[in-house]
Amino acid sequence: MEKGKMIRKLLIPVILIAIVCSGVLASGCVETRLFQDVSPQEAFNLIEDNKDSADFIILDVRRASEYQEGHLKNSINLDYYASDFAVELDKLDKGKSYLVYCHSGNRSSGATKMMEELGFEKIYNMLGGISAWQDEGFPVIK
Repeated sequence: MEKGKMIRKLLIPVILIAIVCSGVLASGCVETRLFQDVSPQEAFNLIEDNKDSADFIILDVRRASEYQEGHLKNSINLDYYASDFAVELDKLDKGKSYLVYCHSGNRSSGATKMMEELGFEKIYNMLGGISAWQDEGFPVIK
């Protein structure tokens, strides 16, 4: 077989796959994640960038006693382990952006997945929780 014909024969399937894939991407058929993991530094930057926005909420999902020991400024507290956590979470405005944290990142990870299932539009999960936040020297309110 002539070299040019062989190249065309090999390229046609590749081009067709590329066309199909670009159509899928353009149509929004690709799964998108509604939440994003962020470092404490990225969380700090988000807070600074949104400090005057009523549409940005800092959500602490630790127990009330943990919250009282120290929390991020302007955060609200919903106890992940409370029997009515999902109900209270569902009452929040799903159109706002949320930065979610806990002690080490486990509860906040579970909370962000739950929020995604409930239809929240933009969620940030702070990796390492308030422990990592404090380790980096960021302030807490007592």
